[in-house]
This record gives sequence, C-alpha cells and structure tokens, in this order.
Amino acid sequence: MDMKMDLRIRKTYRALTDAFIQMMQEMDFADVTVNELCERSLVGRGTFYKHFADKYEFLSFLIRDQYGSFLSEISASMQHHSPYEFIAELFRSCLDFLESSPALMSALKNAQGSSVIEKTVAEVLIPDMTQRMKEMKSMGYDIPFDPHLTAELAVSIGNQTVLWWLRNRESVPKEKFMSFLHRNVDALMSPGNSQK
Repeated sequence: MDMKMDLRIRKTYRALTDAFIQMMQEMDFADVTVNELCERSLVGRGTFYKHFADKYEFLSFLIRDQYGSFLSEISASMQHHSPYEFIAELFRSCLDFLESSPALMSALKNAQGSSVIEKTVAEVLIPDMTQRMKEMKSMGYDIPFDPHLTAELAVSIGNQTVLWWLRNRESVPKEKFMSFLHRNVDALMSPGNSQK
C-alpha cells in the first residue's frame, strides 16, 4: 500500500513539475496560477493543496528536490571536499541540470519574476550551506568569513552569475564560464581552499 502511495505521489509531483516548466516557458512566474497548473498537469486542486499551500511552496519544493538530488549525487565524495570545491561543484551541478532541461533553462532565461526564484533558491540553500561551512570549519578548513556570510555570498554570486550565463550562453561556452566562476569562487574562498 505504501509503495502504491509513494508511486502516486511521485507521479503527481512529476506531472506538476512538467506542467510548471511548460508554463514557465510561456509566462512569468507571477502569472502562473494553481488552477492552470492543476488543469495542465491533470492533478486535482484538492490534491495540489494536500501537498502544497500555494505556488510558492511548490516552487520551494522543486528547488529543494533538485538540491537534494545534487547532494545525494555528491554526498559520498563530499567528505573530502574543501568549501571551495563544494561551492564550485554546486555551480557546475546547477549548470549541468539546466542544460539537461532546455525547457526550464528557457523559462528561467526569459523569466521576469526571477527575483522570486532567486529568493526561493536562497531560502533553500543558505541554511544548508551555512551548516556545511560550519562543519568544514570544524574539520580544519579556513573559511575567510563567518559561515553564514560565506553561504549568503556564495548563493548570491551563484544566483546572479547563473542567470547571467543563461542570458549570454550563446556567446560564452559553459567551460569558459565555469573557468571564470572557479577563479571568482577561489578568490572569495582564499585561503579557504586548503586545509590547515
């Protein structure tokens, strides 16, 4: 019974996610309504509201889900990563994810409401990154700033630079952009890219 429920929930989330990404290609986040999201995904409003309070909570779920996927992919190898490597790998994972989802990339590139998305990304990532920076500091890594400030800076830089790249990716290849980003993250984290 639980497996069937889990499968139904996953199907519901997938249908909502696919419809949301499609809608973001056609309209700004501010124009997305729960009614239309439910119609397009063939998910009942009652089902939507059973899982999410509103479209903002749904957006937060999407971002948390993707961040959780990133963490599960790298969690085993992250034991030995420096703060610099963690942040750089997070940026690379974000770009890889966006490239694997052209519809989402297009939607974000053209989104007028990207500030809502940026704010939600920050709300999801900053608390986790702050905790990770604290743990890395306790492991002997030299963090140049307060862990919370480091997380705030990294997320802010990430938000802005990823959005910039989305708008300029035709003229700036991903590897060139990543090289630029690595240099800047390295400068931010220096001397935090080596253990004491």
